[in-house]
Amino acid sequence: MANNGGPGLFEQILRDFRDGLTAEEDTDFAATTLNELKLTVTAIQEKQRRKHNMQNMTRLMGFLEAMENYGKTLDVFVNVNNFVAFMWVASSFAEAFNALLDAYQRIAEQLPMLAQFQSLFGDDLRMRDPLATMYHDIFAFHRRALRYFKGTVWKQLFQATWKQFNTSFGSLLEQMRQHKALVETQASLLEFEEAKQARLRDRLHYKASEDRDLVWRKQFVINWLSAADPSVYQQMGRAARHGNPNSGTWLLKRDLYRVWSNVTSSSAQLLWVNGIPGAGKTVLASLVLDELEKVNGARVLYFYLRQGDEERESFLAMARTFLHQVTRLDNDLLVYLFDQATRTGETSLRSTTLAEQLLDTCLRAVGKVYMVIDGLDECSGDQQRQIAHWAKRFVDKSAQDPEPSRCLFLSQADAVTLPLLSMLPTLVVKPADNASDIYSYCTAFSQKLGMKFCLRPDETQRIALQTADRASGMSAPAFEHGLTTLN
Repeated sequence: MANNGGPGLFEQILRDFRDGLTAEEDTDFAATTLNELKLTVTAIQEKQRRKHNMQNMTRLMGFLEAMENYGKTLDVFVNVNNFVAFMWVASSFAEAFNALLDAYQRIAEQLPMLAQFQSLFGDDLRMRDPLATMYHDIFAFHRRALRYFKGTVWKQLFQATWKQFNTSFGSLLEQMRQHKALVETQASLLEFEEAKQARLRDRLHYKASEDRDLVWRKQFVINWLSAADPSVYQQMGRAARHGNPNSGTWLLKRDLYRVWSNVTSSSAQLLWVNGIPGAGKTVLASLVLDELEKVNGARVLYFYLRQGDEERESFLAMARTFLHQVTRLDNDLLVYLFDQATRTGETSLRSTTLAEQLLDTCLRAVGKVYMVIDGLDECSGDQQRQIAHWAKRFVDKSAQDPEPSRCLFLSQADAVTLPLLSMLPTLVVKPADNASDIYSYCTAFSQKLGMKFCLRPDETQRIALQTADRASGMSAPAFEHGLTTLN
């Protein structure tokens, strides 16, 4: 008895939901039946009974019964053998949270007793819209809950972010309550249309309010972190490569780097690039960051340590910047950091211990990240050790994740960094690595001299060769800067 456009509407809602699932989640939803879910709920309750941790799982049963009736009613419009199966997400979450059981109970309370009105649906297409709206709302809740509780650190984030989740959930419940009333009062076509427009206005109003709140929280967190902006040095490195776009690209061809940067590789999660002062390590860092930007979905954190700059020479300074960068990746983490900031009662993040805890939680929540840390040798020995130990510990711990995080260090090999990093896969910047870049600069520069002083071609070539030979070990951009200054 599918009616005009009925199936298409429900199918689109289902497609939108499935588009947000991973392949594994999609398979799990499609393969789960209502009876299997009821058996799972019973098993969870038995497990809780044995642990003396009962959470009244019967609250979930009201939701399941309402969904069963909903599926029978929806069948009037379209064959839904696979549709309702995608709603059974509750089992994996009910074990975790009393709050989530309450949420499902509250949803059940807002679903009308559809069995009483089932005879109306076959003759009245007005009922299709409120049914579809409730279908959409239930999926909206599932989608948010799925992403929330599938996270690796949801326990740490729960206290801070559930309040935000619950606020948006309250708005959804109010919409469901309104549509329940429309069905139970057998509202007119005009009333359905007015309710539809009101829902749209409410949604826009809530979104605007949520956006304003998010902007305010973000500014609060930014002020609390007081993070140094590393993009200044990134832009300097990029500018240094401007004269020779191929400068430093030798690094991208090295096997160790290719393994480290390979998104599908699970090995070589740590890499150390070292060289003498002026070898171009900062320029290489900027090149690596530009390359990582091209990787679809890559989450990149970076920091340039600088001696003598208190905003750039410590673990705390780096942690502040990493946390600032994380706020751009996940709004839930922004809410979490806001909660932590207000709990401290301080105007800025000053505790190294807290900074480390926040970093561990936020980075695990984000998932795989690429970290690029330039200039490790430019801070004190104690700070070098703290930064290196934290980064190695975090990356090693992430090795158990489906997508391990990665970290690249760039520094000199000195009395502190050598014992800290010598066990890592290592690339040493050698004179030959920059030789071709330097010769290109020397050739161009000697030609300018030749034109200025009317030199013979063999003289300009000799100048280029001798100058390039004396610049052995320097990076091309550093050498170009010296020539430009001399000129």
